[in-house]
Amino acid sequence: MAGRPGEKAGKKMKLAASDYDGSLFMRGEVSLGDLKAIEEWRARGHLFAIATGRDLNLIRHDIKTRRIPLDYLICNTGASLYDAGLNLLQARELPDQAAVALLKHPLSAASRYILFSGSDATYLNMRAEESWLTSLKLPLTPVSAEEAACLSGLQQIGLEYDSAEAARRTARALNESLKPDMQAHQCGVCVDIVAAGIDKAAGLTALSRLIGHGDAEILPIGDSENDLPMIRRFGGYAVGGAPEAIKKESRGVYESVGDMLLAHLDD
Repeated sequence: MAGRPGEKAGKKMKLAASDYDGSLFMRGEVSLGDLKAIEEWRARGHLFAIATGRDLNLIRHDIKTRRIPLDYLICNTGASLYDAGLNLLQARELPDQAAVALLKHPLSAASRYILFSGSDATYLNMRAEESWLTSLKLPLTPVSAEEAACLSGLQQIGLEYDSAEAARRTARALNESLKPDMQAHQCGVCVDIVAAGIDKAAGLTALSRLIGHGDAEILPIGDSENDLPMIRRFGGYAVGGAPEAIKKESRGVYESVGDMLLAHLDD
Protein backbone atom coordinates (compact mmCIF):
# COMPACT_ATOMS: atom_id res chain seq x y z
CA MET A 1 0.00 0.00 0.00
CA ALA A 2 1.43 3.40 -0.94
CA GLY A 3 2.35 5.69 1.88
CA ARG A 4 0.24 8.74 2.64
CA PRO A 5 1.49 12.29 2.91
CA GLY A 6 3.19 12.64 6.26
CA GLU A 7 4.39 9.02 6.43
CA LYS A 8 8.03 8.85 7.47
CA ALA A 9 10.39 6.47 5.69
CA GLY A 10 11.31 3.50 7.86
CA LYS A 11 8.61 4.17 10.45
CA LYS A 12 6.83 1.03 11.64
CA MET A 13 3.25 0.80 10.50
CA LYS A 14 0.54 0.67 13.16
CA LEU A 15 -2.94 -0.72 12.68
CA ALA A 16 -5.53 0.52 15.18
CA ALA A 17 -8.81 -1.40 15.39
CA SER A 18 -11.74 0.04 17.30
CA ASP A 19 -14.97 -1.61 18.27
CA TYR A 20 -17.95 0.50 17.18
CA ASP A 21 -20.95 0.30 19.54
CA GLY A 22 -19.95 1.42 23.02
CA SER A 23 -16.42 2.35 21.99
CA LEU A 24 -16.33 4.68 18.99
CA PHE A 25 -20.11 5.17 18.90
CA MET A 26 -21.20 6.32 22.36
CA ARG A 27 -24.29 8.12 23.61
CA GLY A 28 -25.71 8.25 20.10
CA GLU A 29 -22.75 9.86 18.39
CA VAL A 30 -19.16 9.61 17.23
CA SER A 31 -17.39 12.54 18.86
CA LEU A 32 -15.66 15.27 16.92
CA GLY A 33 -12.56 14.62 19.03
CA ASP A 34 -12.46 10.98 17.95
CA LEU A 35 -12.94 11.90 14.29
CA LYS A 36 -10.09 14.42 14.43
CA ALA A 37 -7.84 11.90 16.19
CA ILE A 38 -8.53 9.31 13.47
CA GLU A 39 -7.63 11.87 10.81
CA GLU A 40 -4.38 12.72 12.60
CA TRP A 41 -3.59 9.01 13.04
CA ARG A 42 -3.98 8.34 9.33
CA ALA A 43 -2.11 11.51 8.36
CA ARG A 44 0.89 10.14 10.27
CA GLY A 45 0.84 7.08 8.01
CA HIS A 46 -0.98 4.64 10.30
CA LEU A 47 -4.04 2.54 9.47
CA PHE A 48 -7.44 2.66 11.14
CA ALA A 49 -10.09 -0.08 11.10
CA ILE A 50 -13.45 -0.59 12.74
CA ALA A 51 -14.00 -4.10 14.12
CA THR A 52 -17.68 -4.67 14.78
CA GLY A 53 -20.28 -7.34 15.33
CA ARG A 54 -22.53 -5.49 12.91
CA ASP A 55 -22.76 -6.57 9.30
CA LEU A 56 -22.09 -4.22 6.41
CA ASN A 57 -25.71 -3.06 6.11
CA LEU A 58 -25.86 -2.18 9.79
CA ILE A 59 -22.63 -0.14 9.79
CA ARG A 60 -22.43 1.37 6.28
CA HIS A 61 -25.01 4.11 6.92
CA ASP A 62 -23.18 5.26 10.06
CA ILE A 63 -19.81 5.38 8.32
CA LYS A 64 -21.16 7.56 5.52
CA THR A 65 -23.43 9.89 7.48
CA ARG A 66 -20.93 10.40 10.32
CA ARG A 67 -18.05 10.66 7.84
CA ILE A 68 -15.83 8.26 9.72
CA PRO A 69 -12.41 8.06 8.05
CA LEU A 70 -11.09 4.51 7.86
CA ASP A 71 -8.87 2.19 5.91
CA TYR A 72 -10.55 -1.13 6.62
CA LEU A 73 -13.70 -2.58 8.09
CA ILE A 74 -14.02 -5.86 9.98
CA CYS A 75 -17.66 -6.94 10.17
CA ASN A 76 -19.65 -9.90 11.47
CA THR A 77 -17.31 -10.33 14.46
CA GLY A 78 -14.35 -11.01 12.19
CA ALA A 79 -16.02 -13.07 9.46
CA SER A 80 -16.06 -10.31 6.80
CA LEU A 81 -13.24 -7.96 5.78
CA TYR A 82 -13.68 -4.82 3.63
CA ASP A 83 -11.46 -2.06 2.28
CA ALA A 84 -12.10 1.68 2.56
CA GLY A 85 -14.43 1.53 -0.44
CA LEU A 86 -16.43 -1.18 1.38
CA ASN A 87 -15.39 -3.76 -1.19
CA LEU A 88 -15.33 -7.29 0.19
CA LEU A 89 -11.80 -8.59 0.66
CA GLN A 90 -12.48 -11.88 2.42
CA ALA A 91 -15.38 -13.72 4.02
CA ARG A 92 -15.77 -16.84 6.11
CA GLU A 93 -19.17 -18.43 5.73
CA LEU A 94 -21.21 -20.45 8.19
CA PRO A 95 -22.03 -24.11 7.44
CA ASP A 96 -24.81 -24.55 4.88
CA GLN A 97 -27.40 -25.70 7.43
CA ALA A 98 -26.64 -22.99 10.00
CA ALA A 99 -29.91 -21.13 9.38
CA VAL A 100 -31.97 -24.27 9.89
CA ALA A 101 -30.03 -25.19 13.03
CA LEU A 102 -30.61 -21.79 14.64
CA LEU A 103 -34.27 -21.59 13.63
CA LYS A 104 -34.89 -24.92 15.32
CA HIS A 105 -32.60 -24.39 18.30
CA PRO A 106 -34.55 -24.08 21.58
CA LEU A 107 -32.24 -21.29 22.79
CA SER A 108 -33.35 -19.06 19.91
CA ALA A 109 -36.99 -19.17 21.01
CA ALA A 110 -36.62 -16.24 23.44
CA SER A 111 -34.74 -14.06 20.95
CA ARG A 112 -36.51 -10.93 19.72
CA TYR A 113 -35.31 -11.66 16.21
CA ILE A 114 -33.01 -13.84 14.15
CA LEU A 115 -30.79 -11.77 11.87
CA PHE A 116 -29.10 -13.50 8.93
CA SER A 117 -26.09 -11.68 7.49
CA GLY A 118 -24.45 -12.26 4.12
CA SER A 119 -21.90 -10.23 2.16
CA ASP A 120 -24.40 -7.89 0.52
CA ALA A 121 -27.77 -8.49 2.20
CA THR A 122 -29.34 -8.82 5.64
CA TYR A 123 -32.43 -10.88 6.32
CA LEU A 124 -34.60 -10.34 9.38
CA ASN A 125 -36.95 -12.85 10.97
CA MET A 126 -38.69 -10.60 13.53
CA ARG A 127 -40.21 -12.29 16.57
CA ALA A 128 -41.04 -9.39 18.90
CA GLU A 129 -42.56 -5.96 18.44
CA GLU A 130 -39.57 -4.03 19.77
CA SER A 131 -35.83 -4.30 19.24
CA TRP A 132 -32.86 -1.99 18.83
CA LEU A 133 -33.28 -2.69 15.11
CA THR A 134 -36.81 -1.28 14.92
CA SER A 135 -35.65 2.33 15.32
CA LEU A 136 -33.12 2.04 12.50
CA LYS A 137 -34.11 2.60 8.90
CA LEU A 138 -31.86 0.04 7.30
CA PRO A 139 -32.03 -2.14 4.18
CA LEU A 140 -33.18 -5.30 5.94
CA THR A 141 -35.15 -7.91 4.06
CA PRO A 142 -37.96 -9.47 6.15
CA VAL A 143 -38.18 -13.24 5.86
CA SER A 144 -40.43 -15.92 7.28
CA ALA A 145 -38.92 -18.89 9.08
CA GLU A 146 -39.57 -20.98 5.97
CA GLU A 147 -37.77 -18.47 3.74
CA ALA A 148 -34.90 -18.12 6.21
CA ALA A 149 -34.38 -21.88 6.21
CA CYS A 150 -33.44 -21.67 2.52
CA LEU A 151 -30.75 -19.01 2.98
CA SER A 152 -27.13 -19.87 2.20
CA GLY A 153 -23.82 -18.04 2.00
CA LEU A 154 -24.33 -16.55 5.47
CA GLN A 155 -21.47 -15.20 7.55
CA GLN A 156 -23.26 -14.49 10.83
CA ILE A 157 -26.56 -15.13 12.56
CA GLY A 158 -27.63 -12.69 15.27
CA LEU A 159 -29.97 -12.99 18.24
CA GLU A 160 -31.21 -10.42 20.80
CA TYR A 161 -32.37 -11.03 24.38
CA ASP A 162 -34.03 -9.01 27.14
CA SER A 163 -30.84 -8.55 29.14
CA ALA A 164 -27.08 -8.86 28.88
CA GLU A 165 -27.15 -11.67 31.43
CA ALA A 166 -29.66 -13.64 29.35
CA ALA A 167 -27.45 -13.11 26.29
CA ARG A 168 -24.37 -14.22 28.25
CA ARG A 169 -26.05 -17.43 29.43
CA THR A 170 -27.30 -18.14 25.92
CA ALA A 171 -23.88 -17.61 24.35
CA ARG A 172 -22.28 -20.03 26.81
CA ALA A 173 -24.92 -22.68 26.18
CA LEU A 174 -24.75 -22.23 22.41
CA ASN A 175 -20.98 -22.66 22.49
CA GLU A 176 -21.52 -26.10 23.97
CA SER A 177 -24.26 -27.18 21.58
CA LEU A 178 -22.94 -25.71 18.32
CA LYS A 179 -19.36 -26.95 18.41
CA PRO A 180 -17.30 -27.94 16.50
CA ASP A 181 -18.70 -26.05 13.49
CA MET A 182 -19.94 -22.76 14.98
CA GLN A 183 -19.39 -20.50 17.96
CA ALA A 184 -21.28 -17.69 19.69
CA HIS A 185 -20.09 -14.29 20.88
CA GLN A 186 -21.98 -12.08 23.31
CA CYS A 187 -22.12 -8.29 22.97
CA GLY A 188 -24.51 -6.60 25.37
CA VAL A 189 -27.99 -8.04 24.84
CA CYS A 190 -26.98 -9.60 21.52
CA VAL A 191 -25.47 -12.96 20.61
CA ASP A 192 -23.71 -13.39 17.28
CA ILE A 193 -23.02 -16.84 15.81
CA VAL A 194 -20.13 -17.27 13.37
CA ALA A 195 -18.04 -20.14 12.03
CA ALA A 196 -15.75 -21.89 14.50
CA GLY A 197 -12.43 -20.10 14.91
CA ILE A 198 -13.84 -16.72 13.93
CA ASP A 199 -13.59 -13.74 16.26
CA LYS A 200 -12.28 -10.18 16.07
CA ALA A 201 -8.72 -11.35 16.76
CA ALA A 202 -8.86 -13.79 13.86
CA GLY A 203 -10.29 -11.07 11.63
CA LEU A 204 -7.54 -8.65 12.58
CA THR A 205 -4.84 -11.25 11.99
CA ALA A 206 -6.27 -12.16 8.58
CA LEU A 207 -6.58 -8.50 7.62
CA SER A 208 -2.99 -7.60 8.53
CA ARG A 209 -1.68 -10.50 6.43
CA LEU A 210 -4.06 -9.86 3.55
CA ILE A 211 -2.97 -6.23 3.16
CA GLY A 212 0.72 -7.05 3.48
CA HIS A 213 1.25 -5.59 6.95
CA GLY A 214 1.70 -8.77 8.95
CA ASP A 215 4.46 -7.10 10.97
CA ALA A 216 2.42 -4.01 11.85
CA GLU A 217 1.86 -3.18 15.50
CA ILE A 218 -1.82 -3.87 16.16
CA LEU A 219 -3.66 -1.71 18.69
CA PRO A 220 -7.23 -2.84 19.43
CA ILE A 221 -9.68 -1.07 21.74
CA GLY A 222 -13.17 -2.08 22.83
CA ASP A 223 -15.70 -2.43 25.59
CA SER A 224 -17.52 -5.77 25.29
CA GLU A 225 -17.16 -9.52 25.59
CA ASN A 226 -16.74 -9.92 21.85
CA ASP A 227 -13.76 -7.52 21.99
CA LEU A 228 -11.84 -9.68 24.46
CA PRO A 229 -10.26 -12.01 21.85
CA MET A 230 -8.51 -9.09 20.11
CA ILE A 231 -7.68 -7.36 23.40
CA ARG A 232 -6.11 -10.55 24.77
CA ARG A 233 -4.19 -11.53 21.64
CA PHE A 234 -2.70 -8.12 20.89
CA GLY A 235 -2.47 -6.58 24.34
CA GLY A 236 -5.24 -4.14 23.57
CA TYR A 237 -7.09 -1.47 25.49
CA ALA A 238 -10.52 -0.74 26.95
CA VAL A 239 -12.51 2.49 26.76
CA GLY A 240 -13.44 4.26 29.97
CA GLY A 241 -17.07 3.15 29.85
CA ALA A 242 -16.23 -0.55 29.59
CA PRO A 243 -17.23 -2.95 32.40
CA GLU A 244 -14.55 -3.64 35.00
CA ALA A 245 -14.18 -7.22 33.73
CA ILE A 246 -13.11 -5.90 30.31
CA LYS A 247 -10.78 -3.30 31.82
CA LYS A 248 -9.02 -5.94 33.91
CA GLU A 249 -8.20 -7.93 30.77
CA SER A 250 -6.75 -4.93 28.93
CA ARG A 251 -3.27 -3.42 28.88
CA GLY A 252 -4.74 -0.06 29.87
CA VAL A 253 -7.79 2.17 29.77
CA TYR A 254 -8.42 5.30 27.71
CA GLU A 255 -11.48 7.48 28.03
CA SER A 256 -11.97 7.43 24.28
CA VAL A 257 -10.72 5.84 21.08
CA GLY A 258 -9.22 9.18 20.11
CA ASP A 259 -7.22 9.34 23.35
CA MET A 260 -5.65 5.96 22.56
CA LEU A 261 -4.75 6.98 19.03
CA LEU A 262 -3.13 10.24 20.10
CA ALA A 263 -1.18 8.49 22.84
CA HIS A 264 0.41 6.13 20.29
CA LEU A 265 1.11 8.50 17.41
CA ASP A 266 4.86 8.54 17.86
CA ASP A 267 5.76 5.95 20.50
